[in-house]
Amino acid sequence: MDRNFYRITEFARKASVSVRTLRYYDKLGLLVPKYNQSGYRLYTDEDLIQLQYILSLKFLGFSLKEIKDFLKADAKHLQKRLTQQKAMMKGKIAQIEKIIEAIENVENALMSNKMDYDSIINTIQVIQMKPEWVNQYLTTEERKTMRKLVKQSYSKEALQKLAAKGWTEEDHKQHINQYQLFRESLTKLVKEGASPDSPEAQELAKFLMEMIHRRSQDDPDIKEGMKKTWENFNSLPDREKPKIYTIPANEREFIKEACIIYHKNKIG
Repeated sequence: MDRNFYRITEFARKASVSVRTLRYYDKLGLLVPKYNQSGYRLYTDEDLIQLQYILSLKFLGFSLKEIKDFLKADAKHLQKRLTQQKAMMKGKIAQIEKIIEAIENVENALMSNKMDYDSIINTIQVIQMKPEWVNQYLTTEERKTMRKLVKQSYSKEALQKLAAKGWTEEDHKQHINQYQLFRESLTKLVKEGASPDSPEAQELAKFLMEMIHRRSQDDPDIKEGMKKTWENFNSLPDREKPKIYTIPANEREFIKEACIIYHKNKIG
């Protein structure tokens, strides 16, 4: 199959971006073209895939540094990238719907002559709020942090046992999805002022215990490694903690108490 090459002006026109943008992305290492013997930049149709990915992440609000981390961590697999982008875009839609709802609350207050500046404050907070879907994706540095924590926390025997269990990429994705569901449910219960001994809280504690069981299979070495990983994670400075695994102190206390009650009821 013949490969099409484009000079920078032609590629910019084809992709509807400016030449200046392409030069800047080249400088940052985001979209690096080939160079011919005369020193001119040459782009290919494959570079369109890379550019589409960059622009999608930029639209979603990621910084150029964060985008560079995504590019390092992710191979140029179009189907995987499209699936990821679609999930992110759906999260963005949900975020926009929350912003629209907040704006409508202000409009309704104006129409009823009951203007409350708290509603304006709420709108500002919603607009600036970093949505949960963003936190589902670890940057390259966050992956390094988690790998380092695992090596520090698990014994050699425990790591061998984990490897023998043959966790696949699909298993990891399922674990992340379940963890995300757990986090959303935990945040919701705490915000609603639920009690740790409520049926909902006890159901969530059970869900957490089942997650731990699936990961450890009740192996004492693996369970000890999981415990140490969590302890080492909590000792990290906040700026180094991957956001997906960061739980506010009030939520940690809530689920800790709920689990204590769950164990007492199970033993009793």
